[in-house]
Amino acid sequence: MKSITAKEFKVLSGSGQEYALIDVRERGLYGMGHLLLSTHLPYSSLELRVQTLVPRKDTRLIVADAGTGVAERAIGALERLGYTDLSILEGTGDDWRSAGFEVFVGDDPLPKAFGEVVESHRHTPSVAPAELRAMMEEGRKFVLLDGRSEEEFVTHCVPGAISVPNGELLWRVGDLVPDRETTIVVSCAGRTRSIVGAQTLIDAGVGNPVFALRGGTQAWRMAGYELASGVDPTLKPVSQTAAARSLEFAERLRSRVSVPSMSGEDLETARARRRTVYIIDIRTRAEFEAGHAEGAIHVPGGQLVQTVTRWCATKNAIISLVEEAPYVRATTTAYWLRLMGWDARVLDTEAIGTAIGPATAARGQEAPRLSVAQLRADLAAGAVLIDAGPGMEYRERHLPGAIWLIRPNVDKQVELLARSPKITVYADIDGRADLVAQEISRLVPDAQVTVFAGGKRAWTEAGGTFSSSPEQPSDADCIDYLFWTHDRLRGNDEASAEYFRWELALPGQIERDGSVNFQIS
Repeated sequence: MKSITAKEFKVLSGSGQEYALIDVRERGLYGMGHLLLSTHLPYSSLELRVQTLVPRKDTRLIVADAGTGVAERAIGALERLGYTDLSILEGTGDDWRSAGFEVFVGDDPLPKAFGEVVESHRHTPSVAPAELRAMMEEGRKFVLLDGRSEEEFVTHCVPGAISVPNGELLWRVGDLVPDRETTIVVSCAGRTRSIVGAQTLIDAGVGNPVFALRGGTQAWRMAGYELASGVDPTLKPVSQTAAARSLEFAERLRSRVSVPSMSGEDLETARARRRTVYIIDIRTRAEFEAGHAEGAIHVPGGQLVQTVTRWCATKNAIISLVEEAPYVRATTTAYWLRLMGWDARVLDTEAIGTAIGPATAARGQEAPRLSVAQLRADLAAGAVLIDAGPGMEYRERHLPGAIWLIRPNVDKQVELLARSPKITVYADIDGRADLVAQEISRLVPDAQVTVFAGGKRAWTEAGGTFSSSPEQPSDADCIDYLFWTHDRLRGNDEASAEYFRWELALPGQIERDGSVNFQIS
């Protein structure tokens, strides 16, 4: 089995070649120390996503686990999928530091650091929660736009906010702001999307006074103000007037940063040259579901800028963005991705028909399925029942008698599994249960392993009851949950303050790391 040292990876990461670095530890371990250039793809769901994140099977694919031992098993799974250029990144976080890397905590440090650099270099104006509150009380003329996803907006928002995900801002602002004197404030849950959203409007020359809400909903709550929840996030159709204005805004972005288009011929040429091309539809979920390019994955533009490393594991690849003409949202998204250092392009409408076929979530051999009646009969006969879902969800609710066991820990329970006459696995995602079932079958070849189809949903529909175990799994065992600042969005001011300190420190940490070079001036 091939390996690569951290120093060798340092050279590769600066070479301009395509490669992917995936860290296969569970989120609780990954989130407490990982490399900036890694994409998190836990072993518990590896095959369900890897073909989307690393679409070319001959990509140089490096697997990291910080010495926990799960990388070797992940390599085996990747080989079974047909990946041909595989190696393990040697060492732990200390070894990576010795090679000149920084080790990062948290989620999405790269795009979040980018937001901080944008604010620092572009001097993005901002208002504190108290200033926004005063604007409300004084009846000043302003519009508050929330740049997060619709799902996040429904959970909580600043009262009076309108849901406009960042990728939609330029396309829709003409309908939301009545004149050029009205102040626009852009909010999110923290800092990044407020900054990027506000700067999008400024860079596009919208002309209104524009501010980011400093600290977003977390800072609003920390200031003692109430948040709203359950607000309707539905986006209305864009008027012709707003669409016409949005074209002007998009052209101003293109005048600042070259945003290439990609034709069908360009797409085929890139493939022929063995380039990885991600085809990403950045429109709304409703638009995507109504019809989309073959092979495209759906990530709204604002969320793609915020979480690009979650979707594009192959570095130095092409990101081709799908939208109908006039490509305002695709241009907005490409503008920021290119400033972040990605080769982002806008896919011409006529190229859509030549897009690659959809990547599939490979589960391997599916285990036999059990109905509720069959499960009850097997349990009465002494079968072992395994909950393969997230540990914190197991604490809250699981089928009576089920033990919690996720894929990376199966090897620790071989003795128990070997003496079990029958084993049934369930999870809310059947594919995740299948992966655990396959793992058991590889380690305990004589085991009779089945999957309870539908998991807790099917059990609920059949009138089944549930058990809870608030202390099990223990925090130490719950390796799939990141406890670091986990309750910052649920009222823990100390966690929010720590999170803000982390965000503000990211640019310095990334500069010391030296792996990326943002194109912000």
